[in-house]
Amino acid sequence: MHNPYEVRQKYGGVFITTFDDGLIVPWKPLDLGCFIQYSSDFNRSIIPFAYIEDEIFKKCVLDNTLIRQLPFLKAGIVSVVVQNIWQLSGPSSIEGFNEDLAIARDVINGDLKSLHSLVDIICMAYPYKPEEVYDMKYETLMLRAAQAEQKLLTLGVIKESIDMKDMTKLKEKRNRKFANSATQNIKPSVDAKKLWEQQQEQIRNIENPQDIRHTIRETGDKWYKVSPVLEATKKHNIDIGREIKIQDRQTGRELDDPQSDRARIVKDAHWIYKDLIAELNKRKQKQ
Repeated sequence: MHNPYEVRQKYGGVFITTFDDGLIVPWKPLDLGCFIQYSSDFNRSIIPFAYIEDEIFKKCVLDNTLIRQLPFLKAGIVSVVVQNIWQLSGPSSIEGFNEDLAIARDVINGDLKSLHSLVDIICMAYPYKPEEVYDMKYETLMLRAAQAEQKLLTLGVIKESIDMKDMTKLKEKRNRKFANSATQNIKPSVDAKKLWEQQQEQIRNIENPQDIRHTIRETGDKWYKVSPVLEATKKHNIDIGREIKIQDRQTGRELDDPQSDRARIVKDAHWIYKDLIAELNKRKQKQ
């Protein structure tokens, strides 16, 4: 047989080994049990490897004509075919084993993952072998899946009915939900005006000026690096002493009484804005 299409037409989807002279040898891999047994025989070196090759060739080659012609085949044909059979019948190395397992994972988690999952569910509910389930027609598979679903729901093994979902749509839905959640969880910026009003309210509620000093010390770091008043003087010249005198004349209040409320306020102001006043005086002297 010299045409791959003829091989497929006669034997179905099988493996083939092709030689330069056009010879095509169709074959199937060894069963796992046979692979283990032949591996053991080879490692013990009890049976000559040439006999093992002939046995594997007879077991796996599908063309009976080639099997009958085994003693007359050209040298090397049997060895090459058996080597190909051996490579695909079991793991060739640790790396090969891991690669084969990764390929198998891709198969069961690929586009037909739902069908592979149905096989697991049916085998869970009834004493089928996976190979027996894979041999079922699609209509029979669906019927057995529905029966397995009903049985497993009754026994409480599964909590929900079987349902195929479009994972692409689920991922898009989760991404939109995450985006909306992230938007809703954005914290609002600090309201500086409201924070300043709260601090002023706390200061007004304290009667003793010493308590004011204590409160200011315990407040923590200032929210500014340079006093806003100093920033303002970049554009305007401010004379603190002149401003106080003007206010005194307008209000008609005197500062002679050290016990008056205004005297205490001014005293506290001189203490609170000590650094600010000193800086303003320095700038005034430089002008």
